[in-house]
Formats: sequence, C-alpha cells, structure tokens
Amino acid sequence: MQFLRIATALCLVTFFGARAQAGPTSPLLEGEFDFASAEDLSHNVCTMLVDGGGFVADGGVNSVDDAFQSVSINYSTAQPTSITRSSDKLAIKQSEFATLSVTVGAATPFTNLPIEKCSVTSSFSKSKVKGSVSLGCKGDNLSDLLSADQIASVQQAMAKLKRVKFKVSAALTKWSLSVVCAGELQP
Repeated sequence: MQFLRIATALCLVTFFGARAQAGPTSPLLEGEFDFASAEDLSHNVCTMLVDGGGFVADGGVNSVDDAFQSVSINYSTAQPTSITRSSDKLAIKQSEFATLSVTVGAATPFTNLPIEKCSVTSSFSKSKVKGSVSLGCKGDNLSDLLSADQIASVQQAMAKLKRVKFKVSAALTKWSLSVVCAGELQP
C-alpha cells in the first residue's frame, strides 16, 4: 500500500510539473490561416498569422499584362492597430499604413515600402471555415515609384482579376488600390 501511494504521488508530481513547464494553454485561435479568393484561386491569396504575441495579415495578387509579363503586388501589416480574437473568430486590422511590394517582369521597383494611406482589414471564422483579407490604399505621385510602362503593365494585369481594382489618374499624380481576398480556408 505504501508503494502505491509513493508511485501515485510521483505520477502526480510528474504530471503537474510537466504541465507547469508547458505553461498555460489558451483557447484563443492561434496559427496560420491561408485563404484564396474564390474567383481567382491561384492569383489572389492571403494569410492571417497569430504566433504568440505576433499578429500579421498579408496577401498577394499576381497576373500577366497584355505582353504576358508577370506582375505581382504583395501587401502586409505586421503592426496592427486592432486585434480581436476568441476561440472561434479572429480579426486583425491596420488602419494607418501597410507595406507594399511590386514586381513587374524581372524588375522590382520597390519592396516593403510603407504606404501611409493604407488599411488592411482581415477576419477568420473557425466555425464557418472562411476568412478574408482586404486592402485599401491611396497615394500621390505614382510616377515617383513606377515608370509609365510599369504603371501600364500593372493596370493591364490587375484588370484581369475580379477582386482587384487599381486606378491611376491621367497625370499619374493620384492612385488607388483595392484588393479583396475572401474564401475558404486552404489546406
């Protein structure tokens, strides 16, 4: 009987000791959640990432211009201004800026450029197995960032995607970009 009590005590100490080392578990959503736009499955993809205290919402769109030159735009927000999460839902928002990267053919005019008039809004529902990431940006002087040929390539390529709107003023002084990536959770 004495042996059984000692063995039970050792098992309990080992169990609770291992649990204390592992730290408390949280029922809040955590992990990487990848989506693809239902209309443009391989051309409009996005991700929400929750890892410990880090929260990121990002995405990318790609297409080809009329000369079959590849064009891609990637966006990210690693410093959200608002986060909401539960065991079923997650929302990450950045209302002040996002970083953009643009590639046209073999040229990358800019990488991870912070754009101040940008917002990223994202949400995920575990019970619905669906999520979305939306980007909205406005800016001035696009010709400072891209050549006229690159702007034309981006316009041609993005016009082929249903959930992407890229508008540029005739004088190339004002521009706006809107991307909506919404769909089911990808494996």
